[in-house]
Amino acid sequence: MIKVVIAEDKPLILRSIKSKIESFSDELKVVGEATNGLDALSLIEELEPDIVFTDIRMPVMDGLELVAKAREKYEELHFVIISGYDDFEYARQALKLKVSDYLLKPVKQTELNNILDKTISEIRLNKLNETKTYIQSILQSSSSTPDLKAPDLCCESYWTVLLNAGPYTNFVIDYANPFNDYWSKKDIEKVLSCYIYPENNFWVFDGRSFNELIVVLGLSENESFDIKSLVNSIREEFDHSSVPVSIAVSKPMENCSEIGIETQILRAFLKENIIFGKSGDFYRDEMKLFSSRELTILDSSVEKKLITFIQNGLKKNFLKEINKLFSYWELNNYTQSNIESLLKQIIKLCQKHSLKNSGFDIDLELEADEIISSSKDYYALFQGMSFIFEQFFTSYASGDAGSKYNRDVVSKVEAYFNTSYANPITIGEVAKMVNFHPVYLSRIFKEVNGVSPMEYLTSLRINKAKDLLLSDPDLSLKDVAEFVGYTNPFYFSRVFKTVTGKSPSEYRNA
Repeated sequence: MIKVVIAEDKPLILRSIKSKIESFSDELKVVGEATNGLDALSLIEELEPDIVFTDIRMPVMDGLELVAKAREKYEELHFVIISGYDDFEYARQALKLKVSDYLLKPVKQTELNNILDKTISEIRLNKLNETKTYIQSILQSSSSTPDLKAPDLCCESYWTVLLNAGPYTNFVIDYANPFNDYWSKKDIEKVLSCYIYPENNFWVFDGRSFNELIVVLGLSENESFDIKSLVNSIREEFDHSSVPVSIAVSKPMENCSEIGIETQILRAFLKENIIFGKSGDFYRDEMKLFSSRELTILDSSVEKKLITFIQNGLKKNFLKEINKLFSYWELNNYTQSNIESLLKQIIKLCQKHSLKNSGFDIDLELEADEIISSSKDYYALFQGMSFIFEQFFTSYASGDAGSKYNRDVVSKVEAYFNTSYANPITIGEVAKMVNFHPVYLSRIFKEVNGVSPMEYLTSLRINKAKDLLLSDPDLSLKDVAEFVGYTNPFYFSRVFKTVTGKSPSEYRNA
C-alpha cells in the first residue's frame, strides 16, 4: 500500500482529488486529510505517508512552508503542489524544495494519472533499494535485528535461496578458487525476472565467499507461489555447465528479520550435505542432517594396505588404492564432509608411517581443504591430492640448489604477472607454464613472498586500478576493470572492496 495525505482548505476540491487518486489504483490509499498546513504536518508525523498533495494557499501554514518543514525530517517524502495560479514564482520555490510535481486547478484526471504513475514507480524503486540495504545489513550482521528501520513492503512471506558453485568452501577469501567468478558469468536476475510476477520482489546478494550467491524473494501471495518451479528454472540455467551447483531453499518467513538466521542454517546444512562433484537441490522443510558416522571412518583392511604401501615406499600401489577409494566414494555419493574427514585420516597415516616424513612444516590438512574446495570433480581432486601424497614417497628439490631453483621459478612467475596482469590468468595456467603442480607452486611462492600467487596478482591488479582511478577521472569502472584483467566490472568492484575496504567509486571520490 502507498499512503497519501491531502492538504486542501476547500472540502469539495479535497474530496474530488481524493476520489481521483483512489480511482487510479487499489495500491493507493488516502490515509489523512487536512485543511491547513499545520494539521497536515501533524498527519505526516503520525502517519508517515509516501505522497503528500498540498494546496499552496491555506490558512495557518501554507503549502510551501509545509513542504519546507516536512523536508527537514522526511527527505524521501514525495510532494505534489496544487495551485489555482500558474505562478512562476511558486513553481520556482517548489523546485528549490525538491517538490515531485506541480498541478494546476482544476485537477484533471489525465494529468494526475501521469504524475501518480511516475511517482509510484519512484516509490517502488526506493522501497526496493531500502529493503535491499536492510536485508544486506541482516546478512552481514551477527544480530537478526539490525539498527536500520525495516521498510514496509507488505510482503506476506520471504524466502532465501542459497546458491553454491563447486564444493563448499571454508575460506571466505580464496583468490585461487576457480569458481570465484562463476556467478559473474550467469544472469540470475534475468532468470528471476522471467519467473517472478510483477507484484512480487527479489534481491540478489553476493555471498560470504566468492562462489556463493544469495537470492531473497519477497512475495505478496505466498499460497500461489511454487518455489520448486522457480528452482527448476534456475537449475535449467546450469544444465550445460561442467561446474556442480548446489541450491538450498529456506522455509517461508513472515518477517525479513529471519533471513540472516535462515541463511546461516542453509549454509551449515550445505557444508555437511553437499555431494562432492554433483549438483543438488535442498529444501529446508525436507532437510534431515545426513548421519554418516560410518562413512567417515577408514575401513580397517584399506588402512592396513595403505600403511604397507607407505612403509615400503610403494607409491604406485598407494595411488592406485587411493584412486579405487575415490571411485567407490563417487559411486556411493559421499558428501564433501565425508571426503574431508577420510582424506585427513589418510594424511595422518602418511605422516605417521612414512620414512620421508621429516621437516614437513606445512599444514597438510589445510592444504587438503584448499584442494577439495577448488576441485570440481574426482579427477581434479585426485590430481591435487596425489601431489600431497607423493611428498611422502619422493623428495622434491631440496637444499641450496633446490631453494635457488624455487626462487628462480617464483621470479619467473612474478615477471609474468607484472607483464600480463591485464589478461585473464588462472593458477593452473601459471603452474603449467613452469611445469609445477598448482599446489606446490602456491607453496613455494608463499614461502618466498609470504602470499599466494593469486593474492600477489590480486594485489598487483588492485594497485594498478588505484592508479587508473585517480589519474583518469573520466575512465569508466568497466574500462578500469578490463585494463587490470577483470572481464566483469561487478566482480572487479567486489574484489576491490574486499582488498581496500572501499568500492572503486568511493576510492576515486575520497
